[in-house]
Amino acid sequence: MTLNTWFSVLAFFVLAAPGLLYDQLSARKAVRRKESAFTEIGRIALVSTVCSAVAFVVLLVVAGLARCVHWHPMPDLSAMIRSGSSYITEHIISVSIAAVLGLTVSMLAAWGAFEFVNRKNPAKITYASAWAKLIREELPTPTTAVHVRATVESGAIWYGRVSHFSPDMEVADREIVLCPPLYVQNPHGDLSELPAKWQRVVLRGSEITTLAVRYENPPAASNG
Repeated sequence: MTLNTWFSVLAFFVLAAPGLLYDQLSARKAVRRKESAFTEIGRIALVSTVCSAVAFVVLLVVAGLARCVHWHPMPDLSAMIRSGSSYITEHIISVSIAAVLGLTVSMLAAWGAFEFVNRKNPAKITYASAWAKLIREELPTPTTAVHVRATVESGAIWYGRVSHFSPDMEVADREIVLCPPLYVQNPHGDLSELPAKWQRVVLRGSEITTLAVRYENPPAASNG
């Protein structure tokens, strides 16, 4: 890949990165509505253009101040347009400084815009399922065992300790694995324990109507 191509790729990221950063930060404050790819790309392009324009103005100001002290850290834009890759090759340091500074300023502008727009919105959205919250993140202690009471569509109720689960946001794609002690209660209310030879039960998220959770710490070790 030629030097000119490398800088073309960098220029693309300088132009696209601010909008992507703003979009990702905004997802923490508001639930994304369904929208077309054109709308999403258009929003990212708009934010990137504004932030890149801010960065360009900052670069012009820095270049102007540098000239006042007879220092030329920035490339000559008109010469770079006329000469293309040859100018980049001959002035690699100044072009690199301008690219890094421009990217930094544009990213800071995107972050500042996000903070300004959401200055009165303290909420923070985390994209985690309720299962992940209750079964993994809110455990009283790291060694706490999680027992569940899972009611399925048929009316049966399963009791067991959680061995594993898939925390996918889509309920249809989730599964939960229960291990002994395992009990099942039929729709008529009869409760029975599964024989010891059955060690795991897999329940699909789409089949579960309610899920009750109980935390149980392991018994303390005996000193005797």
